[in-house]
Amino acid sequence: MKKILSFVLAAAAISLANAEPAADPAFGRYPAQAYQGQVQLPDFKGRDRSFAMFRTRIGDGMKNGVNFAGHLAIIEIGCGTGCRQVFAGDVSTGRVYRSPASGEEYASLALSFRPDSRLIKAHWENYENDQCLEESFVWERHRFTSQGRKILGNGEFCRES
Repeated sequence: MKKILSFVLAAAAISLANAEPAADPAFGRYPAQAYQGQVQLPDFKGRDRSFAMFRTRIGDGMKNGVNFAGHLAIIEIGCGTGCRQVFAGDVSTGRVYRSPASGEEYASLALSFRPDSRLIKAHWENYENDQCLEESFVWERHRFTSQGRKILGNGEFCRES
């Protein structure tokens, strides 16, 4: 009986870990209005010059349209094995923002987000502590606000999910 219960619990945990963001009710608590206008691109010679090194990838990502918070394009750029630089481009203004979950400190970063929600969830592996961490952020007033961080399991949990 214990083996069957263990199997059922393990299967449920795997199902939850692999759930699509659309199935997570938390995303519905942070609705976003859809931007309907023309895509505005960054000003890499002025306001957004600190992102000019990534201008092609950011521009292409923004041209693909909104995928987060109704008016933002989340753009992920590889920076080595298990490393991603993450940017948010506002397609209504052209302004570019750096994601708080980005870079080498966020090994094996995985993001969950939706075009109709201001919530973004990040989970990654912390090699120093052998932990799989998750942090949720809400886009509000032109910035990401942390909603808290939690430990999901050991580092292997991140690699398996």
